Amino acid sequence: MSRCVVNVSTGHYVVGQRRLNRALRQFSHGVSTMFWADRLPGGSPTHEQLNYAFKGWAIEAAREIGHTRLLWCDASILPIRSMEPLWQLIETQGYWFSANGYWNSQWTATNTLPLLGVTAEENEAIEHLATTAFGLDLRS
Repeated sequence: MSRCVVNVSTGHYVVGQRRLNRALRQFSHGVSTMFWADRLPGGSPTHEQLNYAFKGWAIEAAREIGHTRLLWCDASILPIRSMEPLWQLIETQGYWFSANGYWNSQWTATNTLPLLGVTAEENEAIEHLATTAFGLDLRS
C-alpha cells in the first residue's frame, strides 16, 4: 500500500506543519509524507495567483511518484488517535470529504454557477465541503 499525507505550508504555518508531522509519526505508522515548507510544489502558481492551487500541485506530485492513497492535511490538522480507521474509509469508499455545516450556495459567487454546471437552485442543495483535510484513493 502507498499511503501519503500531503501538506504545503509557508510562513507561520510551518510551525503547524511540524506539529502535524510529529502527530503523524505517533498516530499514522508506516505512512509517507510529502511536505513543502516555505516553498511550493514545482510549477504551482502562488496563492495570490490562484487561491489554494498548490493543493492540486502537491497531490499531483505525490501521484507522480507512485502514491495512490492520499490525505491532504492543512497545517491546522492535529491527529489525536490512530488514523487507521480513516485510511480504511478512504480505501473502502475511494475518498473522504467532510461537510462543514454550510451549503455551497453560501460560499459560491453567482457568476461562477455556469462554470460549476449547476443552477442556483441546485447549488442550494449541495453541501459545502471542508478542504482542510480530505482523502483520495487514486485507484478508484
